[in-house]
Amino acid sequence: MQTLTLKSHAGSDGMLHLKVPVSLTDTEFKVTVILQPIMSVSKPKTPEDLGWTPGFFE
Repeated sequence: MQTLTLKSHAGSDGMLHLKVPVSLTDTEFKVTVILQPIMSVSKPKTPEDLGWTPGFFE
């Protein structure tokens, strides 16, 4: 058994197409797919972004 982690993008049609490289030909495989959306990491907001005046916390 081999575990692969791939990143792919679903198009506007909502379809996710996967191309998985394998080393064996003419072989059946059991495939398990786990979908986990990648959440973008946002930069923490500064005090100014939150409405505080510059220098308020100094």
